[in-house]
Amino acid sequence: MNPDVLLILDILKEFDSSAVVARMDKTYTVADMIQEIEQGTETGLVWASDVLRISRGYLARQAQGGADNGR
Repeated sequence: MNPDVLLILDILKEFDSSAVVARMDKTYTVADMIQEIEQGTETGLVWASDVLRISRGYLARQAQGGADNGR
């Protein structure tokens, strides 16, 4: 499995398993999304990829003195 996806799995495991992390075709809890990612489903892998993309963009903006600066 891609190391980036493993990172997302590790982060998800820090949250309460019943917390809602996504609302798409259905509502996904942490436990649901861990299962989706571990099974390699399109839903799980696309969601993990989206979270990574958004996180990288946020961090890049903060490093460049982005307008919101995390506030």
